[in-house]
Amino acid sequence: MIFKNLAMFLILSSLLCSEAKAKNVYCPDQSVLKRVALQDNSDSLWQNTSWENLGDYGALRAKIDDLLVWYQNHGFVFAQIKIHHQNCAPMVAVELHKGEAWLWDYAQSQNNVGVKPENLSKMALIKRGEPANLASLEASRRLLARRAYFHVGDSVQLFRQADRNLLIPVFDLESRAHSSVEGFFMYAQDDFEKKWQSWLRLDLRNIGGAGRDFSLWGRQLDDTRELQLHWLEWALFSTHLDLNLDLHIEADSVENHWGFHGALGWQYDYNWHFSMGYLARTMEKTRASQGGEVSVVYDSRDQVPLTRSGLRWESQNQWWQRPNGANKGYFSTHWRGELYYPLAQSLSAKLDLRYQTLWPRKNNYNSRELFKLGGEILPGYWPNSILSPQFALLNVSLHKYFSQTALGAFAEIACLRTLNPGLDLLWDYGVSLEQNQRGITVFMQIAWARESSFLEALLSLGVRTNF
Repeated sequence: MIFKNLAMFLILSSLLCSEAKAKNVYCPDQSVLKRVALQDNSDSLWQNTSWENLGDYGALRAKIDDLLVWYQNHGFVFAQIKIHHQNCAPMVAVELHKGEAWLWDYAQSQNNVGVKPENLSKMALIKRGEPANLASLEASRRLLARRAYFHVGDSVQLFRQADRNLLIPVFDLESRAHSSVEGFFMYAQDDFEKKWQSWLRLDLRNIGGAGRDFSLWGRQLDDTRELQLHWLEWALFSTHLDLNLDLHIEADSVENHWGFHGALGWQYDYNWHFSMGYLARTMEKTRASQGGEVSVVYDSRDQVPLTRSGLRWESQNQWWQRPNGANKGYFSTHWRGELYYPLAQSLSAKLDLRYQTLWPRKNNYNSRELFKLGGEILPGYWPNSILSPQFALLNVSLHKYFSQTALGAFAEIACLRTLNPGLDLLWDYGVSLEQNQRGITVFMQIAWARESSFLEALLSLGVRTNF
């Protein structure tokens, strides 16, 4: 949008100015055109462009628009192409004025957001010294909105340093309280027992204004205690690489387990991300298992949080080697697609599709190698209550936003392979309410499983404060 508006302004101004200087009226698109002559210019693209068989002035202007877009995306931001004609005659001359080549300078913000220009440029994938590219501005703006560090406006301004031919992109950013502390409580009751779980999460985001994230997460579930540490480093060594580290510790009344995940990622462009990682964990008491991971992510969402439009697709593939080479190894794959679609100004829909499986399927897998569906993926079921080596799931949800309140409703259906040969069909549904006041967010969700009665719902309560 930003690029199109700016490009069209430059194109129209160049056309109108050139025709006004020639003291000619504006020629309708239907005016017949038989021959186009080029004014002398040494530019190779200009000389090698075909101007034959255009037919009318409309086709000529369309070709000029395409050429200007190319020049403006390769450093010649203020390029102009002039048309010289006499009273809309069928023979015209076109003249290129490329102007000087412009390079990107460090990106900046209209407001003070506590981030140095060089760090902001890394987050927006704008590299100082590269040829200016107007088409990348909208993609950079959306990428900053997905980082969730700032409130990102719709406008991007350009300022010139004429003495060095540098263009400074200035984004409309405002600081937001992106770090948080969150407490969560879940309760369920059936005819036999009462169950509960609780967890506490600390998120420190954009530490030092350099795009570093740290999370500490702890959970108490029945007689099991879990602790997870997460570290994310954006723009590693001032490149498009990022480093992701996770440490997971789990303890129950019988034994302790731990897991480690380290991945090196590459932000290929504004929407694609690739990563390769190393995995390790303990299982079967002191025996350890290790493996590797390759993942691909495509993300075109408009913003995070409160996403209203866009697509996120992820493919995660892992190879695990069993302890001491027992029964060889196995391969797991996970695909997930999330589609967001705005239905009205404050109403949006989300479609979530997942598929996971293990290969080969005939192995007798240890329970800790199975995917955890209950609670983790199926909110209507108690956490860790359902395990399956293979499943497919479809989730549909609606979200209604008010000034400080968000209402949600979801329904999902899952087909999973049971531990005994066969398939099972599960579904759950629920409603949610989220209220935000002065930086404190209160969240409530009620979910029901397929076999649950109305009074056997899972109740989840959460409180988050941002700072």
